[in-house]
Amino acid sequence: MPSERIPREQDPATLERMTNLAAHRCVTVDEWFLLLLYAQGNCQWNGVQILKTQLDLYRYFRLLATLRPKAVVETGVQHGGSSLFFMQSMHLLYDLEGSAEPDGQSCYVGVDLYCPLDPKALDYPFPHAFVRGDCLTSDVVEKVDELIYGRFPRLIVLDSVHTKTHVDEELKLYAPMCEVEDWLVVEDTDHNGRPVLADYGPAAGEAVDEFLTKSELGQKFRTQPMIEQCAGPTNSPGAWLKRVLP
Repeated sequence: MPSERIPREQDPATLERMTNLAAHRCVTVDEWFLLLLYAQGNCQWNGVQILKTQLDLYRYFRLLATLRPKAVVETGVQHGGSSLFFMQSMHLLYDLEGSAEPDGQSCYVGVDLYCPLDPKALDYPFPHAFVRGDCLTSDVVEKVDELIYGRFPRLIVLDSVHTKTHVDEELKLYAPMCEVEDWLVVEDTDHNGRPVLADYGPAAGEAVDEFLTKSELGQKFRTQPMIEQCAGPTNSPGAWLKRVLP
């Protein structure tokens, strides 16, 4: 597995240092922020590990309840816990039966090189598809576009590799899938000292800043502070975006 796919909050030594409060050890600001975000440790959803934080899951649940998207696309599935979260939340909140027509039925599409979900989890009775491959390749993008064709509104979540160059390309490929009222969330914009992992290098946050200020398409999106600020720290500061202009 490439090193960039190993979650930093899973390092046993770091977790022990951050959570051993009885030892009264001093921690850095960086470690304390990570503790706030990842205090759940090995968090699971329906028995499958999930790397999104509890606070951001609350935000996503509120967003799903309000937007009721007909298509949710997530790049970067990894263990698959967030896939189950999205599918089960959509099933719980709306569209229990769903029409057979493309514009009447909701679906979830996950994109990853591996998508290693337990086979039993894949039996969940909600329309879904997993596209295995690099989310930046043309065949993968075309497949995603085909799977969500005619389904609006949409929620697009970018959560694969977090380097600036990679997120720049993701935004070029997936932001155009959003129309007015659709949402786009870019995960882990807190990297590179914003406020964690100061030595990470240019990352998702810088990519989002550039997208919103320099891209013609990006200027049609707006940050949404009401949902970003509703539940404490987020992994995606400044990156809960809604398209507001055609």
